[in-house]
Amino acid sequence: MREIIKLNTPRNNPLPTRKVRPRRKKYLELKRQRETDAIVEFTRNQLIDSYDG
Repeated sequence: MREIIKLNTPRNNPLPTRKVRPRRKKYLELKRQRETDAIVEFTRNQLIDSYDG
């Protein structure tokens, strides 16, 4: 039984992590990109307002 468990855990573990990690990484990258875009937009608007005022 111990041998079977040792064989099964390496096979079972990488598959879920491989499926989940790229998606999570992509999601986090998109989230970060959205945040930076929002900050850039905000600062740009502030600059334009300061020039107009």
